[in-house]
Amino acid sequence: MALQYSDAQGYRNTSGILPTETSDYVSSSKLYGGGMAYTIAPGFVAEADLLLFNDKPVGLSAVNGYVATLATKISF
Repeated sequence: MALQYSDAQGYRNTSGILPTETSDYVSSSKLYGGGMAYTIAPGFVAEADLLLFNDKPVGLSAVNGYVATLATKISF
């Protein structure tokens, strides 16, 4: 099992060029995450992860969301 937390602020750059507008600045960007893996049988593992995020861009409304993943691994 794993847990993670991140809290940051600064310019976000999703376009690949230098940010030029005030709206590119995020006053708070928080991430909360957790994940776990379970061995079903030797060589067969199931995994689940959940990441929650909250961004507060200056001059814009907050952006909240989540990312969930499920995976299996088979090794032989």
